Amino acid sequence: MPRKIKNKLRTLARALCMTVIAGCAIFLLKPFLNRFMFFPTRALETTPVKLTFTELTIETPDKAKLHGWLFKNEATSFKNLPLIIVCHGNGGNISHRIDLAASLLGCGCDVLLFDYRGYGKSTGAPTEEGTYIDAETVYTYATTHGYSPTQIIMYGESLGGAVATEIALRKPIKALILQSTFTSIADMAKHIYPWLIKPELLIGNPYNTKSKLPKITVPVLIMHSRNDSIVPFYMAEENFKAAPHPKFFHELNGDHNDPVYLEPGFIEAVQSFIKFLDTQRLPSF
Repeated sequence: MPRKIKNKLRTLARALCMTVIAGCAIFLLKPFLNRFMFFPTRALETTPVKLTFTELTIETPDKAKLHGWLFKNEATSFKNLPLIIVCHGNGGNISHRIDLAASLLGCGCDVLLFDYRGYGKSTGAPTEEGTYIDAETVYTYATTHGYSPTQIIMYGESLGGAVATEIALRKPIKALILQSTFTSIADMAKHIYPWLIKPELLIGNPYNTKSKLPKITVPVLIMHSRNDSIVPFYMAEENFKAAPHPKFFHELNGDHNDPVYLEPGFIEAVQSFIKFLDTQRLPSF
């Protein structure tokens, strides 16, 4: 057999072996990927003793029990206030978002914080679809306990922005707010590990916010910082480009995990967005 053909066959055999090995690695690694995507904290750091709240336990269709806090705005006599449902990021739990809830209350809204399964007092273990089920269940709780879909604003922090976006596709809402949210997990993998040519082959393409945003039919507010050392600013720009009108962008100043509620202009940006929503003729559901 000619040497050139032998070399080509060896090269093909090596490539085939590498493909088989990579395929086996992907198959074996997939069950462990959630450990690298979610960083839940079980213990609550504190409780919102300075705020009036109702403690919630909400059961999902697949029997997970979610823990949450509902904060009613007592600073106004107006009824039918917007309800901001906060989908938090992949670390900590709702006890680390109490000050955020207080700031959002200052924007003239009611606020609902909840923990995904596996976080805080919520039972179970987190998965991508699990976070979607959890947020959808909390949405259903709200709409069966005095809130209409036209009052509900989904607020997503980091990974929670992908969750909030999914709910905006599944359910009618008033508006969507994304804070420090990436385009997709695969894009984050490429950003962190540039040598990964096709990370989606390893992890799929979970939490693909950018691909879902063009299908959104409600106003969107995106907030992000150029100083974000975890989720790069260009991802917010890509998300903003993908979102349909009406859409708004507010530039933050701090790093990814800095308290957003201390940011100059944060409350004003949310308040301005809510005022804009009040001028819109939103569909009745």
